[in-house]
Amino acid sequence: MKKKGFTLIELLAVIVILAIIALITVPVVINIINNAKKGAAEDSTYGVIESAKLFWTSNQVGFEDTNSNILFTCNSNGTCTTTLSGTNATTLDISGTKPTGGTIRIENDGITVTNLKFGDYYCSKLKTTDKVNCGTSSSSNNNEQDDNVIFGATLVVPEEGETHKGIVYINPSNVSQSCNSVDFQVGTGTATANGCLRFYIFDDSDNEYKMILDHNTTATVAWNSDEENSNSVMKEVQTALESDTNGWIGNPRLIRANEVARAINSTIWNSNTATQTDHMYFGTRGTTEPSDYQVQQDYHWLFDYTENCTTYGCNFSDGSTKGYWTSTPLVNDEYYAWIVTRKGLLTNYDCTEDTMYGVRPVITLSKSLFQTE
Repeated sequence: MKKKGFTLIELLAVIVILAIIALITVPVVINIINNAKKGAAEDSTYGVIESAKLFWTSNQVGFEDTNSNILFTCNSNGTCTTTLSGTNATTLDISGTKPTGGTIRIENDGITVTNLKFGDYYCSKLKTTDKVNCGTSSSSNNNEQDDNVIFGATLVVPEEGETHKGIVYINPSNVSQSCNSVDFQVGTGTATANGCLRFYIFDDSDNEYKMILDHNTTATVAWNSDEENSNSVMKEVQTALESDTNGWIGNPRLIRANEVARAINSTIWNSNTATQTDHMYFGTRGTTEPSDYQVQQDYHWLFDYTENCTTYGCNFSDGSTKGYWTSTPLVNDEYYAWIVTRKGLLTNYDCTEDTMYGVRPVITLSKSLFQTE
């Protein structure tokens, strides 16, 4: 009997059929796997939130200097810690899968989680919502975005010669909102404190970005208008800062005078030893005024949107404010604090005055929230 095998045509037909089946089934299987991973990330995020609720219930009595909130930062080892004093524990006890990045802010009125990282997924939830949203590093919440976008926050790396360390476009009170260089809110005076905002990174340590807003949120405010009880303690300016940044992520604060000095590449100026006459122009890094203020244009991002500042090298002027407060008092003088002025100048000013200087918030965010170019 003659043995009969498969012809070449029959083999090719089988291969084609198998290929077609693979083309149909593989994407379906991959989608099922990705959905399972995303669902697991969402479930893990809800688990973290429950752990945060338990922590708050167990530790809120006895908190010191918390302003009724506490921030945990999660690292690549799966540990979420806080440096805030007054708690019974500095590490959040999380049962189940632990995040390897992101932040958790616990407040009286809710819990906000920002880009908690579980495998390939980043998950966020605002305290005002019940829904957790998870997405990949290159695409979040099913929005088509650039590869350097995470949960609506766009990170633009600096061009050669720029003195800042990057630009961030983000809505700090709604991290799921898509933000970029086109739709951000331009700040002027008593300006935009919500919506898509532009921040400049002035410090990029190993794990964090520290960034300052490009404009004042309060045009002018006193540091402390009580001349009898100043003692270099921020009162009015702190109240304005908290009001303007209510609901923000990133632990909003004022910039420190020494941070300004480092941002303009000064290696010798120090607020711990600086006296009332030790002011510093950005262009000369000393007390001497620049002969040509255009040398200060490289530092425009530190004093943009102040009155007539284009005369002194900034890019955008705003007539409602002449500068902003730092958080640093003058050593051995309870009535003066360091300020940044419209002249591109770090100097000091009477804490009880309220006619010139305002609030320009700084926030700090984990690098795990962003994917750089």
